Amino acid sequence: MVAAGAAAAADSAERYWPRRVRWLMRNIPWLSGSFAAGLGVFVLVGWWLQRAQWISLLGGLPPMSPNSAFMAVLAGVSLILLAPVAVSRFQWVSGRLCAGAVAVIAALTLGEHALNLDLEIDRALVTPTEALLDHYPVRPSPHVAVGFALIGTALLTLDKRIKGRRRLSRMLAVIAALIPLIALLAYVFGTAELYGARALYPYIGMGLPTAIALLALSGGTLAARANDGVLSVLVAEDSGGLAARRLVTWLFALAVVTCGVEAGARFGLYAAPIGSAGIMMLGIVGGSAFVLRVSLRLSRLDSARRAAQAEIRQSRERLELALRGGELAAWDWNLKSDEVVYHPRWAEMTGYRPDEIAPHIDSWRSSVHPDDRDSVEKALSGHLRGDTPEYESEHRVRTKSGDWIWVLARGKVFDRDPNGEPLRMAGTALDVTERRRLEDELRLAIRARDDLMGVVAHDLRNPLGTILMQASMLQELGSRGERCSEESTASIERAARRMNRLIQDLLDVTRLEAGRLSIEHAHVDTVRLLADVVDAQKPLAASRHLELRLDVPATVPPVNGDRDRLAQVLENLIGNAMKFTKAGGRVTVGAAANHREVVFCVSDTGTGIATEDVPRLFDRFWQAKPGAQHGAGLGLPIVKGIVETHGGRVWVESTPGRGSTFFFSIPVATSDAKRNG
Repeated sequence: MVAAGAAAAADSAERYWPRRVRWLMRNIPWLSGSFAAGLGVFVLVGWWLQRAQWISLLGGLPPMSPNSAFMAVLAGVSLILLAPVAVSRFQWVSGRLCAGAVAVIAALTLGEHALNLDLEIDRALVTPTEALLDHYPVRPSPHVAVGFALIGTALLTLDKRIKGRRRLSRMLAVIAALIPLIALLAYVFGTAELYGARALYPYIGMGLPTAIALLALSGGTLAARANDGVLSVLVAEDSGGLAARRLVTWLFALAVVTCGVEAGARFGLYAAPIGSAGIMMLGIVGGSAFVLRVSLRLSRLDSARRAAQAEIRQSRERLELALRGGELAAWDWNLKSDEVVYHPRWAEMTGYRPDEIAPHIDSWRSSVHPDDRDSVEKALSGHLRGDTPEYESEHRVRTKSGDWIWVLARGKVFDRDPNGEPLRMAGTALDVTERRRLEDELRLAIRARDDLMGVVAHDLRNPLGTILMQASMLQELGSRGERCSEESTASIERAARRMNRLIQDLLDVTRLEAGRLSIEHAHVDTVRLLADVVDAQKPLAASRHLELRLDVPATVPPVNGDRDRLAQVLENLIGNAMKFTKAGGRVTVGAAANHREVVFCVSDTGTGIATEDVPRLFDRFWQAKPGAQHGAGLGLPIVKGIVETHGGRVWVESTPGRGSTFFFSIPVATSDAKRNG
């Protein structure tokens, strides 16, 4: 528990570090610019008030020249104006003017040194007295001029919009930082050769205030674009950021300690070899401790990263399983770039390979059916405006094969900018083609039912009216003592049979749907069955002026089935054939053996069946021409149900305008069936 608590505390501290460094990076340019400008003003006031201590900071050291102080003020102001990410036009112009002035003054100073000229720019601000100057010249030394020239140019190229200029600015700032850094180390270690041509006293090199100001300006310029430069690693929340922050901290601490030890030796607190030994010991012990600590922290970060990656992988797998189980295709839309990341399921739904789908919103928009685009865009724009809590649309999408599928798309904006503008949106797509097909069919298991009700009402009303009318006539004849004619009784019988057949068909459909259609299997003589059915239907064929022909070889084997039900099948098929065959046509009934089954056929020379109607012929309550009143649409579904209950199958071949042939197969009777028969 203690170790876990310590680790948690370390993690919390490490997360806090980048925030502190980021705050420091944001404020370093302002702090550095203010410090350099303030130091420059302080030195200028010292020159104007003739205060030797103010212009050199420490007694006996070289002063900061007035021009150097003035350039420090201009460069500091420029850094303050140009460092922010967002600057006004006034800031941009003013900051670049100040930086340009620094570069020009430094360039003129270098020209004076190179050409041995005196342009008198050294006395533009101050005319110092001999007592103050002693033997120090007012003109900045060449390496001071070089340092300010680099800083001025670096500030001029500090442009956030152009990456190449930012890189040049950082490079110039780094070079400019080396010049004052060498001078400061030379001051600490007493090495006058590093910062001047003469001995330390007198000195024509770089004054201590100048070195400090230049170093501050260089650091501030580097930090001004730290987010996209080499210093960005200091604020990174990763292993590189951790190592960089701790290494920089250790190096600064080591530098401070080294300078302190050297200063103690120079002040005579201990011998120089002792100080060197102490620095060596600190470097070995402290460096080892630093390396071990950073390594331990990196190992912990790697372990935590591996655990996080494993958890992310498991989460992705669970999400993938959930999407696969729900047959959903996820998508993620970046509204700023219009880039869309699709789940592989989307490619499967539309028949493409994943690499064939462009990751852009235009590829999706172009796939939407033209008739659905307006409604889709309306739903989408309404959600993007915030009018609806989520986006939902059911529309058609084109597949690779050119077909159309129905898709139910849902999505939601989950990221908006401070102004409320949507940034990212994610959602899912579900293929609902099958559901739409079933709904269409249901609208048709309903329209057909309504049509059936109308047909049933019509078909029952006619025979019922006939029965009522004939019954009334019988009652009237009975009251007069007269006998009923045979035609009247036949009419009543036909009406009753018609009603009975319709009711029987409805009952058969109900039994078929419930799986309760009764079949009594027995040996059935195929030739005799066909002959009996054809003979029974010939009077009806003759009344319609149709030829009803039987074409069956005597060698056709018997079948195993229910004779009455098979007769019902044949009667329905023959009745349908006669309905759609004009007078003078022919209906042929036949059968032939085919391996272990007998194939029955009923063909006609009628109008035939349209190709698009063939798949729906055996649907319940369906009619090719509902308005023609050819029946309730139950005959063929009953045929199909009876045949399949026998273990057979039914199909049709038709040519529009030339007639149709209906086939059905029934298993051949086995020896057991023959004995049972």
